[in-house]
Amino acid sequence: MAASDRAKELLALNEQIGTLEKQLKQQSDDRAALQQQLAALARQQNLLAQQQRQLGSDIATNRRSLGQLDQREQHLVATITLQRQQASSVLAAHYKLGRQPQLKLLLNQQQPARIRRQLGYYRYLLQARQQLLESLNRDLLQLTAVQSEQRQQRQTLQQQQSEQQRLGVQLSQSIAKQQQRSDQLANRMQAQKSELAGLQEQRQQLERVIAQAARRSVPSAPSRPIAELKGNLPRPAPGRLLHRFGDPRGDELRWQGWLIDARRGDPISLIHPGRVVYADYLRGYGLLVIVEHDAQTLSLYAHNSELSAALGQQLSAGAIIAYAGDSGEQAGNALYFELRRDGQPTDPAEWLR
Repeated sequence: MAASDRAKELLALNEQIGTLEKQLKQQSDDRAALQQQLAALARQQNLLAQQQRQLGSDIATNRRSLGQLDQREQHLVATITLQRQQASSVLAAHYKLGRQPQLKLLLNQQQPARIRRQLGYYRYLLQARQQLLESLNRDLLQLTAVQSEQRQQRQTLQQQQSEQQRLGVQLSQSIAKQQQRSDQLANRMQAQKSELAGLQEQRQQLERVIAQAARRSVPSAPSRPIAELKGNLPRPAPGRLLHRFGDPRGDELRWQGWLIDARRGDPISLIHPGRVVYADYLRGYGLLVIVEHDAQTLSLYAHNSELSAALGQQLSAGAIIAYAGDSGEQAGNALYFELRRDGQPTDPAEWLR
């Protein structure tokens, strides 16, 4: 593997780490903005709670006022009932007295004193009837006003309570949604921080691997250039593709090779003659084999359960270099295959048949 190619590979990894660091910085800014939104929402919720508490006090005051109105209503109803009874008595007396015409009483000169008493009583009944009717009418009007005020107060309170409940629910939902977004962002940031730490460690390990390979580098045995077989190279394993080149890998990253389904222990075959430049465990890749096919081309085979290729070996196409597994934090048995040209990952679909 040429020194310039190794430098390009390291440069690509450094760019990937730099991109991830920028993403973390941006997400940290986004989280700070979300925290400010949450603080503003919390202040609004506090104001709403104060308004609800004040409304509760107003409701209690209004209930006491309604209670007093209810007592007043009961008193008015009792007064009106009594007035009606009194009015009935006055009207009955008036009716009885009214059966003796007033002129007849005046013409009857037999008992002048008795006539004066009856006329006085007659005038009293007329005045009493008028006063009772006026008082009854006033009390009925007052009762109607009290009942109307009660209805208005109750309706106003119901509307206020409904509006405050609606605002409270809306604000609570908004805060819950913002909190959820904040938690999700925090979890994603934590995951990417862990990924960044892993990438940095992988970079250091890859630097050592490349440096060691450069010291041991010897010319490869002559073979047909791999570029001439582009599109006609064999697959390293026959399983179905779980992830293709370019598929999303989390929120920001993408797959740089193929993840091929396999059973544990399935043989992994070399796609083209080459020399083994790495055969060991590498964090994130597990048991890994890297084969140099020419100065521009590398192939990587990761997550193996067992390695059969040895460092420095010159192998032919189709040679068994490893056996599939799930090493290196891989969930489930699978082969990760990556093809690099000039230090950059390239789509295996363009090279394999």
